[in-house]
Amino acid sequence: MMHFDLKYPEFIFLLPVAWILYLLYLFFVSKKSAVVLPSIMFYSKKHKLNYKLYFIYLLRILLISLIILALSEPFKKIIIIEKQIIPNDIVLVIDISGSMLATDFSPNRFNVAIDKASKFIEQRKQDRIGVVLYSAESFLLCPLTKNTNYLISQLKNVKPGILQDGTAIGMGIATAINSLENSNAKNKIIILLSDGVNNSGLITPIKSAEIAKEKNIKIHTVGIGTTGKALVPRYADGSGELISVDIHLDEKTLKEIANITGGRYFNSENEIKLLETYNQISSLEKNDYITFQKIIYTEYKLYLFLGCFFLVFIELLLRLWLIKIYP
Repeated sequence: MMHFDLKYPEFIFLLPVAWILYLLYLFFVSKKSAVVLPSIMFYSKKHKLNYKLYFIYLLRILLISLIILALSEPFKKIIIIEKQIIPNDIVLVIDISGSMLATDFSPNRFNVAIDKASKFIEQRKQDRIGVVLYSAESFLLCPLTKNTNYLISQLKNVKPGILQDGTAIGMGIATAINSLENSNAKNKIIILLSDGVNNSGLITPIKSAEIAKEKNIKIHTVGIGTTGKALVPRYADGSGELISVDIHLDEKTLKEIANITGGRYFNSENEIKLLETYNQISSLEKNDYITFQKIIYTEYKLYLFLGCFFLVFIELLLRLWLIKIYP
């Protein structure tokens, strides 16, 4: 929106007074025969109308008007409505245990999980995102950051087998909670991805979920893969021949974690569903906005005074070169 206003509007009341005083001056004080009001000249045959001189008087009236307008200090007020995005703080907690190398995903669960997590990070450029990795233990791969390119490069450099094999879901959640300890974000979110059953760690998944609830942290849980037999490499680093193992996905615990913290559980039994899961979470966790007004002022006093000097210059030219009348 745009508004024009006057800093000293009382000066505007001087306009008609100044016009009247100047016209009275022309009528009563001036000694030149050409100085008369147009209405008087219409009825008088004693005076001859000089249009060039009459134009000078109009310039003076305009000059007086500009001076008074400049003294009133007009300005333009532009009100701009802006929205500022409120970032969420999100921590991805990703299972990198040996079972994540199962080949029911192509090429395996581990690579697909890293790829889909990277795509999710690319979509959330307004948020601060961190990554925690866990198997039998957990560690913070990257603290909360808006540097998505750096975060994705760190994530894609992760190799299987860097931690002792096992599944410490509670530890993964606890590490994510610690990374959010100093967060002032309105929405603090953990996205936990797992393909197995908690069998390691110093804290249970449910206890970690209860702590998260106390700290107002929401946890969405994602179960990747299916329960049953799957082919995995013999060793957790991905080496060795493929062997058939039984993998059990503890959906009950994942659902309970989500319910305790106000999140949702998602089953992602294939690559397409995992991508859809991240898209659904992204839709659920939209950014809030702060709306505020920004006011920009533009003053016109200087331009009006420049206009006054221009009118004086024009009058001098008319006097000196056109009508040859000197002050």
